[in-house]
Amino acid sequence: MTASAAEAIKWFVKAGESGDQQSQFMVGFLNDSSKSGTRNAAEAAKWYRKAADPGNPDAVAAPGRLYFSGDGVPADYAQAAVWYKQLADAGDTQAQHLLGYIYESGKNGASADLADAGRYYKLAADKGYPLARFHVGWLLFEGKGLPADAMLGYMWSNLALVQMSGEERTAAEKQRDYIAAKLAPKQLSKAQQMAREFKPAQPSTASSGQR
Repeated sequence: MTASAAEAIKWFVKAGESGDQQSQFMVGFLNDSSKSGTRNAAEAAKWYRKAADPGNPDAVAAPGRLYFSGDGVPADYAQAAVWYKQLADAGDTQAQHLLGYIYESGKNGASADLADAGRYYKLAADKGYPLARFHVGWLLFEGKGLPADAMLGYMWSNLALVQMSGEERTAAEKQRDYIAAKLAPKQLSKAQQMAREFKPAQPSTASSGQR
């Protein structure tokens, strides 16, 4: 670490210990990005938690990202959910998708809750998030967390795949075709019409830095 970097972090820490949230965030960022020397994700998470404020989405997303990915700290979906829920409830599309995934998975310390998974996935799917649309399609088909509706399951799966590429598109196409095979011809025709006529609730937004 250079002398100037050491001096900078010293003053950020001093201001952060006095309650300045921007300085707290900067201490977290400097530890997270190795700009203060050797990267220390655990120290970064500590300062990010101090800085987290509903008015600063970056500060709220940062600890969620570390705990979700297990990046330098043990993966802890229950902790990640605490931070992503703040963003999701404020309307962040990517946080809604990630929270849906956490609730669906029920792993890394989080409890499975398919009703909440369906609710948050649906919020993101309505706004155009392709992975959320993929998950909504399957939950609807299986009737888990969302009311069973195979035609809607087909619609969401089809909407997802047209936005995807590579392996994700292949997975969505297989899911759509599997659901299609379970539909009667009239149901399939109606589901295809629903997909063509679908209008998203609002433009897709994403700012949480995951998936």
